[in-house]
Amino acid sequence: MRALNHIALVVRDPERSLQFYRDVLGLNGTIHEDAYGIVMLTNGLLLTFLRDTSPGAADGFHIGFSLSSSSEVRDLREQLRDRGVREAEWWDEPDFVSIKMLDPDGYRVEAFWDAEHSIPPCGAAEDAAMSAADNYANRVDAVLAQRTRLRGPEPVGDIFGGLPPDSHLFTSDPRRELEPNLANIASYVASDDVIVDVGGGAGRLSLPLALRCRGLINIDPSPAMLAGFEANVRAAGITNSHTTQGTWPDVEAPPGTFALVNHVTYLTRDIVTFIRRLEASGSRRVLITVNHPPPPSWNRKLFATVFGEEEEIVPGHMELVQVLWEIGIQPDIRLQPEPTAQYPAAPTRDAAIEAAIARFSSDQWAIWPLGEQLERRVRSILENQFHDLFAETPNGYVQSWLTYGREVIVTWEPRR
Repeated sequence: MRALNHIALVVRDPERSLQFYRDVLGLNGTIHEDAYGIVMLTNGLLLTFLRDTSPGAADGFHIGFSLSSSSEVRDLREQLRDRGVREAEWWDEPDFVSIKMLDPDGYRVEAFWDAEHSIPPCGAAEDAAMSAADNYANRVDAVLAQRTRLRGPEPVGDIFGGLPPDSHLFTSDPRRELEPNLANIASYVASDDVIVDVGGGAGRLSLPLALRCRGLINIDPSPAMLAGFEANVRAAGITNSHTTQGTWPDVEAPPGTFALVNHVTYLTRDIVTFIRRLEASGSRRVLITVNHPPPPSWNRKLFATVFGEEEEIVPGHMELVQVLWEIGIQPDIRLQPEPTAQYPAAPTRDAAIEAAIARFSSDQWAIWPLGEQLERRVRSILENQFHDLFAETPNGYVQSWLTYGREVIVTWEPRR
């Protein structure tokens, strides 16, 4: 199923626009304000009001809202007239009733009923509908089934165990200047917090936070990752950090005040249990980061070329938030200024191809070798379609099929 993801409007006054959509049209959702404007997450849709002093609206552009009956559209028209909302267009036919109105900045907004595509009243199909948690699990199942069919089963043992100790996955400087995304995460951390970092790996994100709080517990299933974590701890002279080897949520939840999860939820099938255990270890706050689009699916365009089928996409922040709503959690959502990562340009054509092969091998989090036959196929595609798949920049070659997007913070304070 495909659904509209977001609508971005450039407006003079985000507060005034929010008031229109919330108070006049009755939209409800989680609201977040940042330097760019105001974002409302409502029923799986991100509605963004971007602050600008000179907005413009193309004549054909509009936003459409589907209503449950023709009478509801007619009633809305009367309410809009009473509130002085400008009407741009009106249709009233046996199978289609629609009103187009103008919002405060002149954008066209449509409210309509269509007999052919009518929707039931809210809650009428609740029993038959799939729950958000079931949908999340089904997405994970679809990804893992496709990955196993095309790449084989995940190897037994530590998938990071064969990497050299100086791999970029193992090494980082906890005392570095915080990048903008990590600085935003650090702003939620209090000096007396004990952070429980779930799937923290070698501590690239959590060890800088350990320097700003009372303690850090890193839980990770990989012995190689935890060895990298300990090496980084020793190099930085950090004394308040500990490790526990295990897989969340199966491992015993240690007591903490701040549960931190960075890019771990994409293939978490039992997401509700995962979340509830986080709340047990994060008495003051739970903070989860995901990227939009999710990194395990960044190669989806190349995936379709290589395998001749569309890639099954892991659940992202929209699916996660819908699960949270379903279990009674109303999180704050914050769009980060940057993606979680961005690959550097490769200096030569050959280096660009080698880097692309290495990154493609971890698509859908299949972090193991492609195998000789599949690697030959990927290499052949990259070589034969090089000018279509790569872009040359002043710094070298970049993969033009990648869309990095932005990182998203999903956070809340557990109820006690």
